[in-house]
Amino acid sequence: MDTKKLTEGAMMLSLICVLMLVNRMFAGMFDVMICFCICFPVIVYTVKYGWKDSLILLVSAMLISCFISNLVTLFYLCAYMVCGYVYGIGTHNKWKNGYLLMITFILSFISTIISTVVLASMFGYDVQEDVMLIKEFVVSISFHQVEFSSSTIHIILILGTVFTSILETICIHIFAIYLLHRLCLPYRKMKTIREFMLPEWVFYINIFIWLLYFIRNVIELKKEVIDIITVLYVISFIFMLICGMINIICIAIEKRNKAYIILAWIGLFIPTVRMVFAWIGLLGGIFNLRKLDMRKKS
Repeated sequence: MDTKKLTEGAMMLSLICVLMLVNRMFAGMFDVMICFCICFPVIVYTVKYGWKDSLILLVSAMLISCFISNLVTLFYLCAYMVCGYVYGIGTHNKWKNGYLLMITFILSFISTIISTVVLASMFGYDVQEDVMLIKEFVVSISFHQVEFSSSTIHIILILGTVFTSILETICIHIFAIYLLHRLCLPYRKMKTIREFMLPEWVFYINIFIWLLYFIRNVIELKKEVIDIITVLYVISFIFMLICGMINIICIAIEKRNKAYIILAWIGLFIPTVRMVFAWIGLLGGIFNLRKLDMRKKS
């Protein structure tokens, strides 16, 4: 048994070293992507053998990364490996998916804050560039120019960090479950995309935010308040866009037609189609279209 642990640990460590060398060959162009992939060998080994044996793998990988990687890559490596290690411990101990998601989000949020705020200059993170991208996105969904105040920019950065951490958490969770399933390792099953439904009040809040945004120029409001409403609208729009995509995917599953999904992904690059998808998500949530469809089947 100890020989098997040692052999598999050496294989996982070799895989991590190969990924680090590939990243070094490309001069760190794929820092975040490679480091994101590195957390999964740690998850697999931790789920299989527990925290004591996987701690040796974690420390060994960190020591080797000190010799192979630069300082920026080393930070990302350590952050993602620790995230994978904690996620693996939770899965090995059969924690609920809610706890796994919460802990993964906290670790991802801390690492993102450090890389984008505390050590932004060292990591080559340009705040103004991100603000310009957000402005371009707002123009694409509202068709008018916007100018944010300095206080609003800070709010945008914090919310952007939260949103990025949520996306990372979801990606790690979904890929980890898929990998553990393929390797026949224990994990807690998650709800299918058809069973995952949000309460109606969430969509009513989004309607309120949209109404505030569309009448912002009718009523007298301060510039800072208008900026905050615009930021909330952007967040709400992205959220409803995701819900709309989920509804379209459910329709594609029902019709057994993959063309719907392909066309939906293409439509995301067209501003007008994005607005239609957001309305599909909003109206689908209010009228519980998926719940009604499931009742008909039952």
